[in-house]
Amino acid sequence: MRVTSPSAHPIRASGCVCSGRHKSECYPPCRPNGYAVAGNLYSREGIRYLVRNVLARPTLRTIVLCGRDMTGSGAALLALMEHGIDTDHRIIGDGTRLHTEIPADAIALFRHSVRLIDARDRIRPEAVAALLPTIEPIHEPFAPAPLIFPYTEPQATTLPAEQSGFVVRGRTIVAPTLT
Repeated sequence: MRVTSPSAHPIRASGCVCSGRHKSECYPPCRPNGYAVAGNLYSREGIRYLVRNVLARPTLRTIVLCGRDMTGSGAALLALMEHGIDTDHRIIGDGTRLHTEIPADAIALFRHSVRLIDARDRIRPEAVAALLPTIEPIHEPFAPAPLIFPYTEPQATTLPAEQSGFVVRGRTIVAPTLT
């Protein structure tokens, strides 16, 4: 992830560039004040961390979604912005679950305060760099202070393994091999 200082570049520090692929597709070759944060959104599960980070930095008002959407994470982010979440904190129309520690009203604030620009058709870094100067920045933060919510590390109740077992008997170790 590449981060620039919002105080060093206050005019253009309201944007976030987000790509679904390799970092060379994500970090456009433009001036550092062309965006505040650039990072990758490899999976749908990354959306929950994207939402957390944007809520913690209310000066981020625009997300530019660019690059190949190989895992469907871009489509899931679009579904979140368009449809929101259900009572189980799942994205409506996609099913990806967001962290339950983030209140539904904070997710609604994110949806209504952050502009998402779908530029997934722009794969080359130069095309993304050409797009950034055309985006009108939003200078006012959407919240007076960072919104930070607790995070609970998931606890495994079972170890990852197949839910089956085999008893194999034989006179030698070679005799009972499974084929």
